[in-house]
Amino acid sequence: MKIIAGNWKMNMTRRETLEYFERYAGLNPDKSGARVIFLVPYTAISTAVETGENLGFEVGAQNVYPAAAGAYTGEITADMIKDCGAKVVLVGHSERRTLFRESDTFINEKLRCVLDAGLSAILCVGETAKERENDETEGVLWRQITMALDKLPDLSKLIIAYEPVWAVGKTADGKSKKPATSQQIADAHAFIKTILTGFTDANDIPVLYGGNVKSETSGEIMRIPNVDGVLVGGASLKVEEFSKIIESSSALLN
Repeated sequence: MKIIAGNWKMNMTRRETLEYFERYAGLNPDKSGARVIFLVPYTAISTAVETGENLGFEVGAQNVYPAAAGAYTGEITADMIKDCGAKVVLVGHSERRTLFRESDTFINEKLRCVLDAGLSAILCVGETAKERENDETEGVLWRQITMALDKLPDLSKLIIAYEPVWAVGKTADGKSKKPATSQQIADAHAFIKTILTGFTDANDIPVLYGGNVKSETSGEIMRIPNVDGVLVGGASLKVEEFSKIIESSSALLN
């Protein structure tokens, strides 16, 4: 079974969330080939959970602060996320690493608190355009993964998402960035799987691909060896488009 995760980023009010899932229910995409996860803003978690009880998907948060409580104004704990009904937390997204200067050590702390709370975690890793140009992709992936998983006792609820930063989002003129080729995706996923062999009980960790995934490419991407699903950004905000991506995973069963 593939994992299809949609990251809404800083989009969608509670009302828009409700309207989205009303349309989603009407489309009723075939989810037989996928575990579907919606990563929504904190304010939309409860609405998404209430709406999704009978729609067969999971709800996750996009961030967390690695402390049980305290004077951290504006931050949210893993237990608060869990209390809202979410089951998954996104950690280490490239936008958090770049815009908010999150270090590998800090990401390790976040992973620990998420997994200790009994939640699933999606760890994002990936290189920048400059790092790829300098042939540093494998070194970056090795550092990000080994530091993120350092001394974590239980990896049974961990998911990794490979998102090459140079293929995520849009260029300055509003065009989608150049997508990774099938060979680039295959090479990166194979290397990540190799890294994971160095961790106890890590061989079954799913590895997703994220980088301008669309319905016309999602099926092809999920056929690439070692790709266990996709992490979808902007396309997940469009109900019809995301439903097609979900259904493309079910088509792989035929």
